[in-house]
Amino acid sequence: MEYVGIVIILSLLQYFYFAACVAGLRQKVGTPATETAEDQTLKRTIRVHANTGEMIIIFLPLIVLCGHFLNGKIAAGIGVFWIVARFLYQHGYLKDGKSRVQGFLLADLVFLLLMLGALYGIVHSLLA
Repeated sequence: MEYVGIVIILSLLQYFYFAACVAGLRQKVGTPATETAEDQTLKRTIRVHANTGEMIIIFLPLIVLCGHFLNGKIAAGIGVFWIVARFLYQHGYLKDGKSRVQGFLLADLVFLLLMLGALYGIVHSLLA
């Protein structure tokens, strides 16, 4: 589970990085945190951060369950691709908004693999 812990920490660091991107861009374009964004790049940067927050609450329990009931190294290996997927999502969203699909789909594939791995491990444990 040590590898799972490392991937979890990396995913949280990525989330903080996305928050720092929002803060830095707000400062650059002069939009205070209490106001909504007029700048399109800022709007997209905010969405990347917000969507990552929405998705990380699915990712964290899945990677822990898969790591515990199946295998920590396998779960961590799959989990690394979620981090990659979020960077692809960020890059695509900031590019034009429509290009975020590749990162989104990869993240969904990671969710599916972690869920299936956890489910397999749980059922295997119950039947043992």
